Amino acid sequence: MGSLGGGVLHSVQIFSALRRYINFNAYVQTCIWGTMFCTSAFNAFWLIMRNIARIAAVTGVTHFLAFIGKIAVVMGTAGSFYYVMNHFFADLVTSLTVPTLLVAMLATFVAIMFFEVFGMGTAVLLQCFVAGESRPVIPRTSARTCLIALPPASCHSSPLSDEEMSKENPEECFADGDLKKYLNKNGKSRKKKKEEKK
Repeated sequence: MGSLGGGVLHSVQIFSALRRYINFNAYVQTCIWGTMFCTSAFNAFWLIMRNIARIAAVTGVTHFLAFIGKIAVVMGTAGSFYYVMNHFFADLVTSLTVPTLLVAMLATFVAIMFFEVFGMGTAVLLQCFVAGESRPVIPRTSARTCLIALPPASCHSSPLSDEEMSKENPEECFADGDLKKYLNKNGKSRKKKKEEKK
C-alpha cells in the first residue's frame, strides 16, 4: 500500500510540474500572438516539440550559467563581508562565522530570486525567437497585399478578396506612402466600375 501511495504522489508531482511548465509557455504564446489560453498551450507544446533539441540545449546552458552565477554571488558577497568585517571592524566582533553565514544565506535568497528572473527572461526570449523563426516570411511582393488585406472596419462591411479590397475604396483602406499613391491612382470603387459598365 505504501508503494502505491508513493507512486501516486510521484505521478501527481510530475503532473504538477508539467502543468506549471505548460502554463508558463502558454502565457508566453498568448503574449506573443494574442490567442486564447488553450490554443496557446497547444501551440506552445508543438513549438517546443518541433524544436526540442535547441530548446533543451539553451535551457541546459542557461541552468548551468545560473548555477555558476548563484555560487559566484554567494561566495563574493560572503567573502567581501568577511574581508570588510575582519579588516575594519575586527576589534568590535569576536567571531565572524555566524554573521558571515547569515550574510551568505541572505545572498543565497537574493541570488536565487535574481537568477529565477534571468532564467524566465531567457526562456521567454528563446520561445519568441523560435516562434518568430517558425512563422512564414512574407515576400516583399505580397507585402502590399497584406497591407491592403487589413483595412479598418469602416472600409468594408463584408469579407472581400485581395483584388476587391484594393479596388473597393482605396482612399479609406489601410495604406501609407507610395502604396497609398498607387491605390489612389489605380484603384477603383465598385460604384465607379458599375457606372463604367453602364
